[in-house]
Amino acid sequence: MIILETSIVEHCNINCAHCARFAPLVKEPYSFLRLADFEQDLIQLNKVLGDKLSLYRIMGGEPTLHGDFEDFIYIARKCLPKTKITFETNGTMTHLLDKVWQVCKDNNVAPVGNDYYLSTGLKNESKQFFYNKLDLDGNQDPIKQNRLCDNPLLRSSFQNGKIYPCSRPICISHFNNYFGTDLKVTEQDYYDIYQASANAEDILRFVRSPIPFCRYCKNHEQVLVPHSFSKCNIKEWT
Repeated sequence: MIILETSIVEHCNINCAHCARFAPLVKEPYSFLRLADFEQDLIQLNKVLGDKLSLYRIMGGEPTLHGDFEDFIYIARKCLPKTKITFETNGTMTHLLDKVWQVCKDNNVAPVGNDYYLSTGLKNESKQFFYNKLDLDGNQDPIKQNRLCDNPLLRSSFQNGKIYPCSRPICISHFNNYFGTDLKVTEQDYYDIYQASANAEDILRFVRSPIPFCRYCKNHEQVLVPHSFSKCNIKEWT
């Protein structure tokens, strides 16, 4: 079975260090996924995967920062009627709570929260998580790094009609733009669902296989860290 997620915004209202999506590095003007593009992609995704898509996640950044957030819930359920759907939130957008809960209830969509951030405005020092360092020179063995990575089985990314084994190739432009680096994404790093031969078997094989971008990962140096706020220092990711 296949698990996919889509970011409808790239920025976040919490400045978490080591963010896997590089949200603290996202610069204004912020980018917001268009509803029409989202719907078109999900229609095609359902054609290609059907019941092979076991779970679909709506993500950010913080997805509730999108002004049309509730509409994404409706569209996702309409286009993926048989798929389990969730969205991940930091839970700080409390003024949206009642409306969001009702939309989720109406569409059988489950919100998934985290506790990185406390209601007091302080970091949650009891929260720990693993993060994987980047090799800026791309000297790692993609096959070895892929074997050490469980991300493709948990949450492959789907953005602009393309499936990636993880979110890093999608978000790396923010890292490159902020620090002036040049970590490259190639056509071999994603699977285009609009290609005529697109099928579920090939997609499952693709997300489980190494891609050229894996050479930038140091999964063998995975580190357990407490939650903290980012200072936008390159050492947070390297």
